[in-house]
Amino acid sequence: MLIVNGNASKETKFNVGDEVYIAKSMELTLFCQRCLGAGYKRENSIPCECTECSGKGYKEITKWISLVNPAIIEDIRIKVNASDIQVKYKIRHYGKSLHRTEENLFRSLEEAEEFCESQNVITTEMNIDDIEVPECWLKTYPCAEKIDARMKELKTYGKFKNIIIVDKNNVILDGYTTYVLAKGLGFKTIEVIVKEN
Repeated sequence: MLIVNGNASKETKFNVGDEVYIAKSMELTLFCQRCLGAGYKRENSIPCECTECSGKGYKEITKWISLVNPAIIEDIRIKVNASDIQVKYKIRHYGKSLHRTEENLFRSLEEAEEFCESQNVITTEMNIDDIEVPECWLKTYPCAEKIDARMKELKTYGKFKNIIIVDKNNVILDGYTTYVLAKGLGFKTIEVIVKEN
């Protein structure tokens, strides 16, 4: 559906009357598994601040869930500002009127669950210099479109949505563009997912 607002127009992902599934985030506080809630670990019998929880004994995480029952789109609006056009959907879910952006709405429950699963991975902070890059990757450089997309993620969300994945030996498996950009921007540490196998 094409929505027009003054001189701006935008093709929307959904139409009025469509049935959609919602992905929703919740903030949780979890007990730190590395230091068992103490906030420090002993290294060579010397207590050192836990690097996983920064000495707090707990971690705050965002957990994504998909709502099992669908919602119906009642209205679509666009908001225009200097840098982009944002689409907002007014949806009805269990008699309640909600407003959502298209990033959190999906055509099927399976799509919503897949998105939530991708967002709910456990990450850890790693020194960027400890990440090993395969030799063949060092001969390439990500294209400008990929770099621009990651930069937009960073500006929009304050973090990279495409998280670096490393194996148990810290060799990068995925997220090379994120790695290159973070390294170029002078990041000292970065969130990674460690795949054990």
